[in-house]
Amino acid sequence: MNKIGETGLPVGKVKAKPVEYYSRRLMTKRDLEEYLQVSDRTVDDIVSQRRIEYIKFGREVRFDFETVRKALAECTVRRGKKK
Repeated sequence: MNKIGETGLPVGKVKAKPVEYYSRRLMTKRDLEEYLQVSDRTVDDIVSQRRIEYIKFGREVRFDFETVRKALAECTVRRGKKK
């Protein structure tokens, strides 16, 4: 399991890019895999389940960084009482 560094990004074998790298452009599937530290299959599942918004140009798929961050915020489990 990767450790989380001071920047909030995973630290380990895969060199994490700074948030600024992703925030200035549309993300490719590869970028999203690296940012989330998941496999290509997991990204394919997220897209096919429409759990995250994406932009499609022909066969190419791109992700807006702010949209990705909002989707992650919606998936965040908060501490507190169970309902």
